[in-house]
Amino acid sequence: MAVDVATIAKRYAVALFELSHDQNSDTETLVELAEIRKVILENPDLVKAIESAGMADSTKKELVEVIIKDASQLVTNLVKMTYDYRRFAILPAIINAYESLVDDAEGRLVADVTTAVALDDDQASRLSASIAQRFGVKTV
Repeated sequence: MAVDVATIAKRYAVALFELSHDQNSDTETLVELAEIRKVILENPDLVKAIESAGMADSTKKELVEVIIKDASQLVTNLVKMTYDYRRFAILPAIINAYESLVDDAEGRLVADVTTAVALDDDQASRLSASIAQRFGVKTV
């Protein structure tokens, strides 16, 4: 029985969160990971190249090194591990799962609200406060 991507991503995210939380670097780690996620999502050919059987391993490693050029050791280790275990393509899912863990730890809830008409600032802030109270979080 194969394990699905969400389960694998959650496992990596939990391990990373435990390390970053112990080092009090959740926010900094998330900022770095968000940048990497942005690069990957804006360059879909990057994942194809890194997973390509036709490209030399040395070239793939050079691409990975460019991605993690200024990254912290935690982020560097994560990216290299996903490359080594042929899970680079699920890196955005890992980052999303990690972001959820950080949001939970910081008492933050992300919500998408769809309305028929645009909300003004007062309405948006009242809605945010109401959702925060309803779900017991600090910020929405």
